[in-house]
Amino acid sequence: MKVVVAVLVAAGVWGLLELLFNPANLLSILIGIAAGMAVVIMFLARSRGETPQAVAKEVVAAAQAAVSEPKSRVDERAAQEQLFRACEAFVLSGAATNFGSTLEAVATKLRLLLPRALGFAPDSETTFNVVKLAREDMPRQLSAFVDMSVADRDANRENLKAQWVSLMAKLDKLAEIIDRGRADQFDGESAFIDMKFN
Repeated sequence: MKVVVAVLVAAGVWGLLELLFNPANLLSILIGIAAGMAVVIMFLARSRGETPQAVAKEVVAAAQAAVSEPKSRVDERAAQEQLFRACEAFVLSGAATNFGSTLEAVATKLRLLLPRALGFAPDSETTFNVVKLAREDMPRQLSAFVDMSVADRDANRENLKAQWVSLMAKLDKLAEIIDRGRADQFDGESAFIDMKFN
């Protein structure tokens, strides 16, 4: 056992030295990583009183879990980023004047509902629509408003405010359904999004 550890440590040191003096050598990088992993696995196995194979399987499973992030988390992050960028662009454009805190309120409700909906019913059409609302529909609506002339903005301002107030009520209803754990009722709310200018 000591001989194996010594060989692995020597291989790791050799790999690191090769990396320092010849960084283009991919083989030395791979040897250094493999030797380092083997030493870590051996020490973990020894400290736990387990076999190195069992610890290796655990390390590989943990690495795979870290690399393959759940799709719902990826969807949430993308939607949150899109919503944030759209709101930021809307505010920076000056279009947010006279909206008070309505935009902030609807964006906050949507941001808070996203992870809850994804955790409650990740495969639901309602959840898909909530993610789509944050990632596509609301940013598209905000961008369309920013692109309007000042006169058109003034004409559509109250309409947009009313849509946001209605949307906040719908988001509150979805949050209440999640609080009550009513998956059947949650699925029935899939067609709740109507984010168009009239």
